[in-house]
Amino acid sequence: MTNYSQDEKILIALSQFVFLYENRFHLLIKKYINPQNILEAIFNREQFICSILNNNQINEIIENCTEEKIKSYLKNLESLNIICTTYLSQTYPRLLKETPDFPIVLYLKGDVSLLKKDSVAIVGTRNPTNYGRGVTHTFSKNLARAGLVIVSGMSTGVDKIAHEACLEVGGKTIAVLGGGFNKIYPAVNFNLSIEISKKGLLVSEYAPSATPQRYTFPARNRIIAGLTLGTLITEASEKSGSLYTKEYALDYNRNLYLVPGNITSSMSIANNKMIKSCQGMCVISYEDILNDLGFEGLKKETAIQLGINEKMILDIIEKEETHFDVLLSITNLEPKILNSCLTTMCIRGIIRKLPGNFYSV
Repeated sequence: MTNYSQDEKILIALSQFVFLYENRFHLLIKKYINPQNILEAIFNREQFICSILNNNQINEIIENCTEEKIKSYLKNLESLNIICTTYLSQTYPRLLKETPDFPIVLYLKGDVSLLKKDSVAIVGTRNPTNYGRGVTHTFSKNLARAGLVIVSGMSTGVDKIAHEACLEVGGKTIAVLGGGFNKIYPAVNFNLSIEISKKGLLVSEYAPSATPQRYTFPARNRIIAGLTLGTLITEASEKSGSLYTKEYALDYNRNLYLVPGNITSSMSIANNKMIKSCQGMCVISYEDILNDLGFEGLKKETAIQLGINEKMILDIIEKEETHFDVLLSITNLEPKILNSCLTTMCIRGIIRKLPGNFYSV
């Protein structure tokens, strides 16, 4: 069993109660300083405790926080390959602890060492355009190859693309969840959560059985912003949940990076407005972020060798994402030859196929 201190054990045991949300937990720590003092105050039903918890909540804690029950809870976490870190632990991420509303306890599954490494958040709309998909994929892939850990919320859309692009190139990624590890949401990302737990790290401030709620996702976004050196928004509409992450990043005095978008696209309204109002740094390549953070970036790779037809195709696609039929018309290649070239270039990672038979760099 993981060697937790007595104070850490108490904090982990208390974190399983959903009614002890972050504000209440911070009030208890501010009042009683020591976790053991908190537990004693609850068992003694002190006046301050009764002012923030009702009788049923106090009874629930007393019933489940005996020494035997705490030991059983920790053993169950270990059987699920879950490790916990608390604000008192050596493994707790430094940047996150600097935030005023840091989570008292984090549940972890995967490579815990990633919490100590330099990271960047990539967030955005759940319904990206082809442009947003391509931009997210390119930024995530190259920032990961440069050595940065990619952090996101494992939602559909931009989050999922950011995680997957990072993993594609052997990078490291952290997914911060809005619920417990036994309640993966959205369910379509269950397999992705398994892959991240093996090749990266899953993080949640909620106990494994906690069901995601509407309020847990904005709360999760403070962790995404707090863990990282900066937040990149690749594409966002005016009502995108990623704007919560933006607000936290600005509140925490972290860097905010914004990719400009099509001014006629509803999915780029938020990005373009934020750039116009100078809320963050406008970035047009991953190098902009690396330079801003003081990273050298990718080492020069051996030049990719292209055939005449492949070079012609790349020259077209580099300008904008292009449909197969348009490529057919411009290149005058036989359909079979064009399709063969495109397939080969996709396999080599030079271009990627998008929905609707479009291609982009």
